[in-house]
Amino acid sequence: MNKIRIVLLGLIACNGFWAYRYFKRLKQLTQLYKGVAAAEIVELREEGLADTGNNPYRCYPTFEYTVDGTAIRKASSWGYPRKAYLFIGRKMTLHYDTANPECFIPREDEKMLKQKFHLYTAGVLIFTVLLIPAFLWFA
Repeated sequence: MNKIRIVLLGLIACNGFWAYRYFKRLKQLTQLYKGVAAAEIVELREEGLADTGNNPYRCYPTFEYTVDGTAIRKASSWGYPRKAYLFIGRKMTLHYDTANPECFIPREDEKMLKQKFHLYTAGVLIFTVLLIPAFLWFA
């Protein structure tokens, strides 16, 4: 009986920890990446993945953008599925760190992280609501 309670409390604590990490990362993005630049994809590098799922390759775009008259060309460390919406010549909006303009995140990725955070938070809430009857049942 106590083992079940310990496991359930551990699961709740673990979910709370991951939700905190997502929230902290989103807060960092909004505080650090205040600069905005129009960028263009100038190169796509494909790499294979170890697994052989539906998308065995990832695309890593190289962005070119200008900050205070200085042209910056930097490859993204974030890989996308090969069938994604990326193509050479596509224009995108980047949010960059004003102290270090080479650190950036595409606006679409920021939106995706926020959506992922909201979905994860909803999952944690549903999980917690389902655990309350389990606590009452085994109490």
